[in-house]
Amino acid sequence: SPRLRLRAAWPMSNSGDSDGERVDTGKGAAQATVGTGTGTTRVVNVSYCTICGGPYEYCAWDPRAEECKAALKENVENVFPDVKDEAGLLELLERLGLEGNAVGGKKKKGGSQPKPDADGAAEAAGKKGKKKEVPSVLIELNNRNKKKFVTVVKGLESFGVDLAPAAKVFGKKFACGAALQKGKNGLPDQIEIQGNYRDELPGFIQDKYQVSMDSIYVMEDGKKVSLSEL
Repeated sequence: SPRLRLRAAWPMSNSGDSDGERVDTGKGAAQATVGTGTGTTRVVNVSYCTICGGPYEYCAWDPRAEECKAALKENVENVFPDVKDEAGLLELLERLGLEGNAVGGKKKKGGSQPKPDADGAAEAAGKKGKKKEVPSVLIELNNRNKKKFVTVVKGLESFGVDLAPAAKVFGKKFACGAALQKGKNGLPDQIEIQGNYRDELPGFIQDKYQVSMDSIYVMEDGKKVSLSEL
């Protein structure tokens, strides 16, 4: 029978002396004697599973939990005589962890996954539809005080060019003032060259920094225009 009888006995002495702990095991039962100084005796009946060999309280953690559950259902009247109907059996299985969302330490399959909310779906769709920006260089000519021009170069950093040294290279090449201007309010950094060098810059940038002409644009009448369209 899977039901074992465990007897725990404490000596009747009240002196508080103890000889330590002695555990004797026998066929179908175990007797434990502990020197606690109390005068009580308690008998505990423990039922063991016929499949995994452990107490039924531990079946839920065994890989054979489903087999343990089936065996318990067949023998429940002998093991747990207080269980009289299906409701009582279900309550017992839930208490033992053999009925519910997890059996044998693994979640049941087929559980529905939470659906993303509308905002999350819109954000995911936006990320999926957003195209990656292609690196490019933009050359823009600004007119200051009607007589002075400033040539602005943007986007060289997207080709791995360090802008501060590049500004010095432009100044030396065209024998003029050139400086790196840090972008503000989210605008990109840019190189400002004193004078009108819009026509000379594309070829120089191509030779010096190996930037393809197809990646170089100029501002023409307020519009970004490819060199091939000029």
